[in-house]
Amino acid sequence: MKVIDKNFNSTSEPSNVKEIVSNIESTLRNTNADKDILEESLSNFEDLFIQISEDNTYSIKLPNGSLRENRISSGVGALKTNMSISVNPNELYIEPGVVMRKNFNNHQLTHEMLHGVTSKKNNPFDENGITYTKTGTKIDYYDKSLNDYENPNNLSSDGLNEGITELLTSIITGEYTGSYAPFVVISYLFMSSNNYLLNAYFMKDISGMEKFYKDVEEKQTLITRDDFTTLSSKCTDTKKLSKIISAGLEYNKSYGREISESELDFFMDYLDNNFMLDTGSWRDMIFEPSITCY
Repeated sequence: MKVIDKNFNSTSEPSNVKEIVSNIESTLRNTNADKDILEESLSNFEDLFIQISEDNTYSIKLPNGSLRENRISSGVGALKTNMSISVNPNELYIEPGVVMRKNFNNHQLTHEMLHGVTSKKNNPFDENGITYTKTGTKIDYYDKSLNDYENPNNLSSDGLNEGITELLTSIITGEYTGSYAPFVVISYLFMSSNNYLLNAYFMKDISGMEKFYKDVEEKQTLITRDDFTTLSSKCTDTKKLSKIISAGLEYNKSYGREISESELDFFMDYLDNNFMLDTGSWRDMIFEPSITCY
C-alpha cells in the first residue's frame, strides 16, 4: 500500500491498517471464490493508495498531473476514490485509493478497501474508442475524452455492488450494521448456492457478470437481469426488493438448497430492524401472495 497525505507525499501508516488488511485477506480466502480470481484481486492491495485526511477534504491526481481537492461529507469516515487517473491513446489507467479520516472505524475502512481491491486499473479502449471501468459489479463506460458513454448492454449493478461489499464486510468484521440491508440480503441469497456472483465481483472483466445473469434467468422465473442492472443502492421500492428476494429463494431451491428457518429469521429481522416497512413485516411482504406484488 502507498500511504500518502493530500499532497501525495508519503506519510506514516496508521497502526491498525495492516491488521485490517490481513483480516480481509484471511477471511476472503475462506470463501468459495475461485482462488486465482481472488488472489489477482487481492494483489491490488500492493498498490492501493491510502490517503490520510486531517480535515474535510481529500485530493485526487488528474490526467494532466494536477491535484484536485474534493470535499468529504461530515459523517463519512472513509471513502473509496479513483486516486490517480491517467490516459493515453490505448487505455485509461486508474489507481484506486481509500481516504481515511480521524473518525473512521474498522467497518467503514474494510468496506472501502473492498471497493479499492475490486477496482479495475487497466482499461483499454476498444476499436471505437470506448472503455469501461469496473469496481465489483459496478461498471461505467467512457470515451477517449473521458465523457460518459451510455452502453445499452451495460451489465452494471450498483445495488449488488454495495450489497456484496457490505455483506463481505459484515462477515469480515463480525458486525452487521444495517447498512444497505436489503442489498445485503439479496447478495447473500444469490451467493449461497454457487460462486458465480462472488467470482463476478472479483473478476477484472465482465464475463462473470454475463455468466451469473444467464444462470439466474435459467434457474428462476420471477426476475431477469434487468432487475439487477436497474437496481440502485438507493432503491426504496419495497415491492421490487421483495420480488428479488423471493427470486433468490427460488434460485437456491433450483440448486437443491433450502434456506433454513434460522437464516430466514435472521435476515427478516435484519430487514425489519434496518429497512422498516410502513406496515407489516418483510416476512409477510415476501411470503404472502396477497401482499407481494410480482
